[in-house]
Amino acid sequence: MRNRLALVAAMLAYSAIAQSPIVVDQRGGGDYLDIQSAVLAAQPGARIRVRSADYTSFTVNKSLHIFGDPGTTITGFPPRITVRNIAANQAVTVSGFRSAGSSPLAITVQNCAGHIHLQDLVVDGRPGDFTHGSAILDSGLVTAGHLKLVGSPALAIVRSSVTLDACELDGRIQKEANGLRCDRARVTLIDG
Repeated sequence: MRNRLALVAAMLAYSAIAQSPIVVDQRGGGDYLDIQSAVLAAQPGARIRVRSADYTSFTVNKSLHIFGDPGTTITGFPPRITVRNIAANQAVTVSGFRSAGSSPLAITVQNCAGHIHLQDLVVDGRPGDFTHGSAILDSGLVTAGHLKLVGSPALAIVRSSVTLDACELDGRIQKEANGLRCDRARVTLIDG
């Protein structure tokens, strides 16, 4: 009987740990100092909480849910978040990041059959001479809410199905620029 109780207690403890988010804190108060290290170590389906600070670009290639606290920024030139090769039975959420400095945050979603949700990703600063925007390529189901993107175009959607809800796409960088460019894409626009 004691062995069974010990086994049940161990399973409950593991379950509680598995449900706790991984914490990224550049100041040392979390599990990891940078986002990419947390992404590489995380098990599929994990939640990653990123505490407010400046972080470098990162790539996601498995089912994860990544949430930046208010004031969390991505740096680099360009600052980039990439989501790629997500299988049909997987999902990725990326939420709460801003770009640092004058370079707009570039987001690339590529070759994803699973559900990708992008939320509250914002460009702070002026576009300057940065001309490459964000792209969603060869992806089945992408939803985006409250994005503010700058580029030329701000967002290119190619061979993908995308729903945009209350998004701002600024393509003013060049005279002939567009905020949104679509090629063989299915796009639903919602003004929320």
